[in-house]
Amino acid sequence: MKNKLIFDTRKSHIELVWGLLTVLAGIALIYVMHTTAWSSKTYSSITRSPVLIPYTAIYGMTIMGVILSVKSIVKIRREDRAEKKADAKVNVWGVILALLWALFAIVMPTVGFTVSGIVCLIVSFWLCQADMRKPTTYIAAIAVPVVFYVIFSKLLLVRFPAFSVF
Repeated sequence: MKNKLIFDTRKSHIELVWGLLTVLAGIALIYVMHTTAWSSKTYSSITRSPVLIPYTAIYGMTIMGVILSVKSIVKIRREDRAEKKADAKVNVWGVILALLWALFAIVMPTVGFTVSGIVCLIVSFWLCQADMRKPTTYIAAIAVPVVFYVIFSKLLLVRFPAFSVF
């Protein structure tokens, strides 16, 4: 099953997809920055402006995404004329795993760090085709979030979402 989600492609196509995703992420972040009161919650004593550094980073990221997309389109047109073959592999499992961890970050404040961490690790192990028959897989998936929670919340006094199990 896992090999069905690995396919050949050209690097220029991968660059185009990442360039467009970077532009979309930049536009979404610009929208969030302008529509929420996020910038009023931050303050930088270095720049004397709360939004200079985040805006610079977000606009810079968006501009770099546009540049990468344009460069990729030019490269694709050149390669089409030369009828270039696939020179890269795409592993869709990696993308699915990244989306799972993004979902973990979204769900964590509601469900809690430990519960969402345990579920996320079990699904990650399953996606990576770990041996799910071994009890050590489940022990690791349960122990890692619990140990992280204890270390960061009790020893380092980091605040976690209120609905955590421990």
